[in-house]
Amino acid sequence: MRKTLREIVVLSLVTLVTIAATVGVAACKQSTPPVEEGPAASDGTSESVFTVSKGSESKTYTLAAIKAMPAQEGWGGIMNSSGVISGPFKQKGVPVTKLLDDVGGISASDAVRVTAKDGYSMTYSYDQIVNGNFTTLDCSTGEEVPHGKLTVILSYEEDGAALGERHGPLRVAILNSDTQVTEGHWWVKWVNSIEVIALEQSWSLSLEGAITEDMDSATFESGAAPGCHGASWTDADGRVWEGIPLWLLVGRVDDDNPHSKESQAFNDAVADAGYEVQVIAADGYSKTFTSAEVKRNDDMIVAFRCDGEPIEEDKWPLRLVGPDLTKGQMVSQIVTMKVVLPQTAVPEPEWTLHLEGALTEDITDSYFAAAFVDCHSASWTDDEGHAWEGIPLWLFVGRVDDDFKHNPNQPGAFSDALADAGYEVQVIAADGYSKAFTSAEVKRNDDMIVAFRCDGKPIEEDRWPLRLVGPNLTKGQMVSQITEIKVVFP
Repeated sequence: MRKTLREIVVLSLVTLVTIAATVGVAACKQSTPPVEEGPAASDGTSESVFTVSKGSESKTYTLAAIKAMPAQEGWGGIMNSSGVISGPFKQKGVPVTKLLDDVGGISASDAVRVTAKDGYSMTYSYDQIVNGNFTTLDCSTGEEVPHGKLTVILSYEEDGAALGERHGPLRVAILNSDTQVTEGHWWVKWVNSIEVIALEQSWSLSLEGAITEDMDSATFESGAAPGCHGASWTDADGRVWEGIPLWLLVGRVDDDNPHSKESQAFNDAVADAGYEVQVIAADGYSKTFTSAEVKRNDDMIVAFRCDGEPIEEDKWPLRLVGPDLTKGQMVSQIVTMKVVLPQTAVPEPEWTLHLEGALTEDITDSYFAAAFVDCHSASWTDDEGHAWEGIPLWLFVGRVDDDFKHNPNQPGAFSDALADAGYEVQVIAADGYSKAFTSAEVKRNDDMIVAFRCDGKPIEEDRWPLRLVGPNLTKGQMVSQITEIKVVFP
């Protein structure tokens, strides 16, 4: 409410052009419910001491010292992992590059780690700190949009007021335009240290299940923070492995609902119904676990750090660890985690075979299958060992070779006299491709088969639904995607 009143006052004092711009900003702000702020921190020199360091160079600051430095102001806001947008709000603080200059600056081979008082940390690249290379999102739609120059600051003031205990007294903020926001995991709150470190190689983890997600290293690091979803395990050699429990990653893709918080994302009902979780390394090595083994198990950890450092090269970037895993189950160099859900039966597409001659008839897929099972089955195994199953071509010809509607299940339907007199049989594909055979070639020939299955399954898509096969046919005569058989009389 305080903010809305201030906007009303501004609207009463500025020009029409400024009014229009401010209304646009207000619209974005109003899309987010009001957030309760804690009490503002005081400016006492004993509060909010934090450190900036690079190697042996280190400098400490108090909040009062930060506020005495040249400040930069601008707009900034966030979209959190569930898509909720806060802001943009007017931010004020000191550019992080200025603080880094005090300890020797940053080069392209460096990265910057910002750590909060609760242990949460985030690593930024040189490109992000110096060039402001972040994804920006429209504050109304959440869609990615291009941006101008972005600046990373250590903020101590929002909308003219000191940051409260909810976020401050110091936090990272990313300044952009008054209609854009950035992803929330970059906005570290309660900052108490900034450190220049060696640049770590970036990576991503592919999560596959009911939905898919490519989780980048920054998002993983954010989730692995102690104040978020971080977990650790100390092995028999005293090494401390840090990461995220496997079940929380599973929960992001175990159904089609990404949920608002990972701890709530895990679907117990789906896990109880049963599925497999495959943990896959870069070289294809994998281990499979049941959903019962994974379900809310904090002792199966996908680790990204060991003793506070990135995992050694032969295990990098991620390793599955935990007290109850065998050495073979501790998959290293993880790049993919796949949730393999039970397959539900998918009905086969329907199709129809059109027969045309002295009579016409449409044979449905279900009728074709019933006739195959009942009495007219034929099969042929090709040179590659594929077993083709179907019904001989001559039996279809016999259904329409004269105007007498024979019993469809009786081979006697075929008229030998008409075949001996001579006619042509055309086998026609969906795209119009066709091959013609003489009645003498077709007559009671069980080696010319209209196949609807190969190796016990529906024919592959580029030949579906029917294919003419047989030991004496050339490749060109093996018409695929058959939709019509036509008897053409002289």
